[in-house]
Amino acid sequence: MSITALERPQTRPAGPPARHLSLVQPAPIRARLPRHVDQRGTPEPTGNPEASAPTPARITRRGRLVLCLGIVTVFSAVALVAAWSVADRPPPPRPAAAIVVVQSGDTLWAVAARADPQVDPRVTVDRIVKLNGLSDATVQPGQRLRLPSH
Repeated sequence: MSITALERPQTRPAGPPARHLSLVQPAPIRARLPRHVDQRGTPEPTGNPEASAPTPARITRRGRLVLCLGIVTVFSAVALVAAWSVADRPPPPRPAAAIVVVQSGDTLWAVAARADPQVDPRVTVDRIVKLNGLSDATVQPGQRLRLPSH
């Protein structure tokens, strides 16, 4: 019995697959240079002066975030320093409260009306009571009362 080409078993040799071998050498790999630079690295003159102009800097989203946070930090530091300098100042001097000696027949209402005629006497009476630590609106002749400043 004879074996024909169609009936032969197809066997592959063990190992990596065979590669196609070529006798042609591949071209050397060259670094890709800009068009206006030749192989020696010297710039060639171009007709376009804008080709050699540097491109403007572009900022990324993260860069914008860092920039904004930096600006906020600087402004916060300036605000804190300003607040500390204001807090260190002594308060402005208060005008000296006027002192009135109650005369015979005076009431707290009459004293309040004389002290600040433009304001409702009820408000002034209340301020005099609080300022002098009075328990009620009764006053005695010869009593010294401090009057609220305007």
